[in-house]
Amino acid sequence: MDQSITSLLAEMITEGGSDLLVAAGYYPAFRLHGGLKVFKDRPKFSVVEVQNMLKELLTEAEINTLKKNMDMDFAYSAQLPDLGNCRFRG
Repeated sequence: MDQSITSLLAEMITEGGSDLLVAAGYYPAFRLHGGLKVFKDRPKFSVVEVQNMLKELLTEAEINTLKKNMDMDFAYSAQLPDLGNCRFRG
């Protein structure tokens, strides 16, 4: 099953959700109508998978800032199948 960030974001938008939640040791999930919808059909993320996902989203300098501050705001744009160009905050 595709665990890429674009796949998760596309599925979240298609289902009308927001706020994608990704953490090592947990199933990916998103907010839907005030609650959480968990992608239980997908495996839980490992630490390495989350780190690789961050490498897709952030530059090396941004990753260093995140490591130093343990917090960071950023934007991510992606061309999603059947949805066009979409922009996300992280």
